Amino acid sequence: MPGKITIYVDVVSPFAYMGYYILRHSAAFKDITVEPVPILLGGLMKATGNITPISVKNKDKWIEVERHRWARIFGIPMCGPQPPGFPVNMLKPDRALAYLHAKHPTHLPTALDAVFHQFWGLPESNVKVAQPDGEHGFLAALEKALPKEVFEGVREGWNGDVAKGRLGDNTKMAEGQGVFGLPWFACENGKGEKEGFWGVDHLGQVVRFMGLEARGGGEVLKALL
Repeated sequence: MPGKITIYVDVVSPFAYMGYYILRHSAAFKDITVEPVPILLGGLMKATGNITPISVKNKDKWIEVERHRWARIFGIPMCGPQPPGFPVNMLKPDRALAYLHAKHPTHLPTALDAVFHQFWGLPESNVKVAQPDGEHGFLAALEKALPKEVFEGVREGWNGDVAKGRLGDNTKMAEGQGVFGLPWFACENGKGEKEGFWGVDHLGQVVRFMGLEARGGGEVLKALL
């Protein structure tokens, strides 16, 4: 039963990283069209009147426990210590990803893999990936991940009108669809039915809604129990 999942992401979110990683690597979703859409989480939270989870007393500690817990459950590479200065402003790499979403969408997943890995997937986070320049900046990561001609476009356009406009439009689109946090899974199953789900811990509901129990989804459901 085919279907499509649009996942809204921002590099700054460890749970967006994990949700995206599972969709990319779990056999349950191999026949599903997955479209990642980069947004600016800070802009979304401001628009919806939300607040950062780590600003809530005790929730900041809980978030750290959950980050490592879900990474272990699904075998996701995850940095040990929290990235220094977290939450780090990821506006610049988000713009680069938005440029790819606008101009070269088929290369966006590979780019997301590279940037997410640098920020969340190494034993110690490479926080320098928040900036464009240097051997540890996001342009260096994207240069290794993308074809030369695609990378050249990103290098020239990541801070231009196309990138800024697409990131803003994507964020507004997410808000309009009821999104208030990440990861958000906007799902359409094989029957044409549509529903939205928030959070890695709701992937079991995603599996059931998409009818994936017999397509490897059982393993996802088992991991969530």
